[in-house]
Amino acid sequence: MGFFSYNCKGCDHPMLSEHATNGINSWMNEVIVLDKAKGVIAKGGYDGYGRIPQVEGDDLYRVTYDEKTGDCLEACWHEACWEKAGKPGYDGSSKSAYDQGYFFDEGAHDVVDPTKYCDCNMPADHIYEDGTVACEECHKWGDHRPTAFYERSLN
Repeated sequence: MGFFSYNCKGCDHPMLSEHATNGINSWMNEVIVLDKAKGVIAKGGYDGYGRIPQVEGDDLYRVTYDEKTGDCLEACWHEACWEKAGKPGYDGSSKSAYDQGYFFDEGAHDVVDPTKYCDCNMPADHIYEDGTVACEECHKWGDHRPTAFYERSLN
């Protein structure tokens, strides 16, 4: 079986192997897998072939799937989405990713890590080549210095 993936329960983007990431979406490689009975069973980098490091032990956990639908039997989350959602428990299985988490158009999954915030404390919408981030408002003004938002609000 070749590349395959499942969509995150939080953002509906797929778990990505490190070979399918870029500087913007590299956070989508770090995932959490929850089992209905056991809770968190795997956490770490997704390899693109359904394997994630197990929470206990040195082996890789292989996600299981429904042979009829292709959907995962576990709940898969990007670790950042799971943290942002308050670390919820199992709430249903994840859907199969149509693009297999690998075969997608450039920019299709260019989403900023949801745990990143602009210097003005707003959620980040943009990431720059140097790794800094900005919210939509600061990006619009072309400035993402810590005081930029407050300086503009005084005018």
